[in-house]
Amino acid sequence: MKSSATSCVAMLVVAVLVSCSEGDPERVSAPQGPRARLLGAVPPAVAERGVYLFEPSAPDDLLPGSLAGPDLAVLLQGAELVVESAVPPLVLAAGVPADAELPEGAEMVDGILVAGAESSEVRAARERLQDGVAPEGALAELAAGEEAVGWAGPASVASSQAGDLGDVVIALARRRFSARVEAPDPERSIQAIGEALALDPVPSSPGKTWDALLTQQDLGVQGDAIVIGARPKGFPGLLLRQLLDTRSLAFLASG
Repeated sequence: MKSSATSCVAMLVVAVLVSCSEGDPERVSAPQGPRARLLGAVPPAVAERGVYLFEPSAPDDLLPGSLAGPDLAVLLQGAELVVESAVPPLVLAAGVPADAELPEGAEMVDGILVAGAESSEVRAARERLQDGVAPEGALAELAAGEEAVGWAGPASVASSQAGDLGDVVIALARRRFSARVEAPDPERSIQAIGEALALDPVPSSPGKTWDALLTQQDLGVQGDAIVIGARPKGFPGLLLRQLLDTRSLAFLASG
């Protein structure tokens, strides 16, 4: 009888373990940390517009600004982390107090603020948060970074000269600018990008070339991507956003 009872207990334990491992796979593998949670919630169609990530506590000159309305912007100032798409902006924020008074079009989902002009995008982001969807591709790379300001999206959104370049991931810090650019022919494109960085003027900045804003440049190839490193000089986050929003990050040229 004792052996039979022990066998029953063992079978019960196995059944519980199997149930726990198979019952809710999305929850078990849910992304950890605010960067992964927020970026995982961005619907693919929204990611195609380009997505900013920033910590509101970062130095003011690094912040890219926000297109959120004034009521929402006040809440974002006290957030831990903000993810915001290009127009029409979909906004996700971590660290907003749960009892905060939310403006119209905003809601709290599992501790994350979600707001947007398009109700379908807000609904899609809510569902992705609830399902614990992890970021993929360029958004996953952005999530893995540590810089206070970043952007990810197709090169064609960032530059009218992008040609056949793929996704781009950008990070901006006080002493470091970096970008990773997917390219079908990295050796050809790295030459075009290097020449543009050295010679081309910066749109909306008369008399300045890219190498005046991005000094100590270092370009290389990693697999199917071009990696750009530089030291920014007089290159605030607002200028980065202005260039991205107008497809004027023109050194992203395919060659």
